[in-house]
This record gives sequence, structure tokens and C-alpha cells, in this order.
Amino acid sequence: MMLSSLAALLATAAVSVKAQEGAGVSGPTTVTSGYSCNPATCKLPACFCPSTSPPGGLDPKNIPQFITLTFDDSINEVILPQILDYTSNYVNPNGCPLASTFYISTQYTDFWHVQRMYSMGHEIAVHTMNHVGDPPAGEITGAVQAITTFGGVPLSKIVGFRTPFLAFTRNTYANLQAAKTFTYDSSMSVDYGAVPVWPYTLDNGAYTQCIPGTCAAPFQFPGLWEVPMYTLNNADGSLNAAMDPEPVPGGNPGMPTANEIFELYKSNFNKRYTSTRLPMGIYLHAAVSVTQPAHITGVRMFMDWIRSSGYSDVYWVSNQQLLAWINNPTNIADSLKNPALDCLMPAVDKSNTEVCDGIDNTGSGKIDDGLTESCYYPSLQASFTSCFGCPDTIPNVANPVPFSKPRTRTSVPAAGCPNGGTWNPVSGACVSLVRQAKVTPTTAATTGSSSGPSTGSGSSSSSGSGTGSGKNSATTNFDLQTIAVGIASAILAAALAFGN
Repeated sequence: MMLSSLAALLATAAVSVKAQEGAGVSGPTTVTSGYSCNPATCKLPACFCPSTSPPGGLDPKNIPQFITLTFDDSINEVILPQILDYTSNYVNPNGCPLASTFYISTQYTDFWHVQRMYSMGHEIAVHTMNHVGDPPAGEITGAVQAITTFGGVPLSKIVGFRTPFLAFTRNTYANLQAAKTFTYDSSMSVDYGAVPVWPYTLDNGAYTQCIPGTCAAPFQFPGLWEVPMYTLNNADGSLNAAMDPEPVPGGNPGMPTANEIFELYKSNFNKRYTSTRLPMGIYLHAAVSVTQPAHITGVRMFMDWIRSSGYSDVYWVSNQQLLAWINNPTNIADSLKNPALDCLMPAVDKSNTEVCDGIDNTGSGKIDDGLTESCYYPSLQASFTSCFGCPDTIPNVANPVPFSKPRTRTSVPAAGCPNGGTWNPVSGACVSLVRQAKVTPTTAATTGSSSGPSTGSGSSSSSGSGTGSGKNSATTNFDLQTIAVGIASAILAAALAFGN
């Protein structure tokens, strides 16, 4: 991405960050009037009634404590280092790396980074193409097409959605259901203290009261799950925001300090862990993370505290994994072998051949070396990197997959590769690669040692010749990106300070 477009991106983020989803502390505190759901007829896996108790009749003290870490908006070279810092070096009790969920808006996104996150075991979900609230159908389906085509995420794995600004109406959910792709939405905030509800399906409407007009009848969407976004509770019991926490009572009058963020998450974790074991959510804007070091430091302090405390029953999971566990709930011991919490370890081994999949397959320190293509569009001052070829222009709502010429790279099959295979977009076939071994549960629970893949240097070189469909030297583009990161981050930091 060129310097000017990076600066524009970050400057835009600076002036809009306070208007992002989660701003403010509002969250429904009451159940929708007249809501009714019959567990005798609403049964898994097709239907699930709202409940304040764990699924399967399990005792809260006998189930894992789940934490979901989610990121909203674009992924690009500016914020990728922060994301890797969050998501690396954390291992669950079953030996699998931490899995988080990325709600991707495709504008300003580098699709190769999306593929990297997917290949490392994270969930990729949809946040529209252009970050539009109450989005029309094209914003949703276009994002799906672009992510699977250029980001290499199998269509069958793109099942989650969060609407920008948390701005939805009945039409939003109708568009989700009509797309026939989505299993769940995660856009409804809820006051955890007042309504400690587990995820549920919308067969009978919204369980918690919606803002007037947003859940206009008929608001029933059979089989579509709602994964609530839980607000945080301050130490005095008052509400704090679900996303981007605000100043705590009696604390720093400006942005919360790192220790205040840490204590906020720690106290909310303890309330759940010692009582309901309701899932806990940490909802982040990755762009904000770049310019608010106190915030990211506080989150990392909390993550390090969990890791170093020796919990053998705390799992960092994606929303997709959480729903899979609800469909097959197990106690703490049995969850060690629950398929819902299992993982496909990254394909990294010195015996491997390097494949364009977002992973350093050989362990050489270079990811997809010589295999990616850098797609540059001068008139739009935009670029992205991909393993799947350069289209005529940037993906857009009118044309999410804008190819007019024959392609030399092949898109990943909708179902992905069977038996743990890896898709090779150059040969157009599934290949078998040696994968890393899991860390033993004992080691994972007590030391938190990393089993994640080497992030390598992130370098790549273009396999194209530099003309035609916007191909450019990835090495040259990376140099521009490196310069842009420092300057654009400074621009955003100054703009945020001015805007606040």
C-alpha cells in the first residue's frame, strides 16, 4: 500500500475511532418483552434457546472458561506486527495455539496477511467491503467473494459476521441468511451483569431488547446464531464498553492506563471464572492498537497473567470454535480431546517444499519466498499482496473478483483440502505437507510455551514480470511500506491526540 493511501487510511481511522462499534457503554439490560423459546422443540444443532446456564446441563465449575479475542476492520502491514504480538506464544490446555477471530473489511486490506492469519489457525469472518453500517447485500457477499478469492480462505470456513458500527436492522440479518454462507452474527451487545446469556439462535427473535426500530418484526432467522458482545463491568458494578474500554470510575480521566485495562479484564474474568463460566470477549480495533500503547499493553498484561497463572481449563478460542463446543459440550477433562477445540497445526518442517499459503513451510525464516504477487494500482494509490494473482483493479462491490484475463493462479476449493492437505494455488492442487506437533497439555497449561509457526521475516518476491494486471516488485513495494509504517503511524498518533 502506498504512503499516501496508508496516511489516508490512518487519518480516517483517527477521526472516526470514537464512532466505531462499541463506543459508549450501552448494552441491553432487559429481555425482550414476550420472548419465548421452547427447549423441547428448539434443539441442537438446528436451534438453541437462550440460557444463563452452560449447555448440556453441565455445572459451570466443571466446564472450560472460554475467552474470545476478536479483531475488527482491515489487516495490513501497519497493524500486522501488533496482531502477531497479540496472537503468538499462547497455547491452550489441549496443546493448540490460541485461535482468534478477524472480522475483515476488505478496503485497505492486504489479502496475503488474511491468508497468513488463516493458515496460523485463526478464524476469518466478514465485516463488509467498505465498513458500511446496516450493509446492503453486496457489501456482505462481495466481501465473502474477495476474501476467499484473494485471501485463500475456503468458502465453507467463512461463517461469521459483525456489522460495522454495530449498526444493524432486520435487513442486515435477512441479507446474512439470504447469503447462505453464514452460521452466526456477533453484533448485539449485551450487559453481562444483567443478562448473562450464552450464544443462541435467532429462531424466536432477539432475546435481549434491541434499540427501537432495529429488530422490527418479523425478526426470526431460523438456525442463525447470535454470539453476544458482552459489555465489561467496572469494579463498582457500573458498565464499561464492550469494545475499546472507556475511563474507569476514579481512574485516569483520559484513556485508561495499562494497569487499569489489565485490572478491568482481570476482574471481569474472575467474576465469570468463579461463578457462571460465561464466555468472555476481548473485542479490539487493530488500528487503535497501533496508537494506544497503554491499551495494548494492558491487554497483553492480562494475556500474560492468564498464561503464567497455570490455568488448565482456560481456552482462547475463535467464535467458530465456541459454537462448535456448544454443539458438543464437554467437561474440563473431556474437552482436552473435544474435536470442537482441536486444531490443524501449521505446515512447518524443514522437509517441506515452500507453498504459497502464508506460512514459512520450510522453517527458513522467509514466508512464501518468491511466490507472492504484489498488485499495485497507481490511479487508486492502492496495492495488496496475494498468492492468487492480481485482478484488473481493487475488489469492489460492483465487481468483487475483477479479472478479465485468464488467471495463472487457482482459487482454493470451497471445501478446502481434505485430510489436512494444503492448497497450492500455483499448481492448482492439494498437497501434503508435514505439520508441527502440538505442545503437550501439561506444558501448555503450565508454561505457556509457544507452538505457533515462525513468523519469519515476512519477505517475499514477486513471481510476475511487473506489467499487465498491476503486478509490481514485492521487494520494492515492501520498502515503500516500511517507510510508510513509521510515518503513517505518527500521523495517526497526532491525529488521535488532536481528535481526543
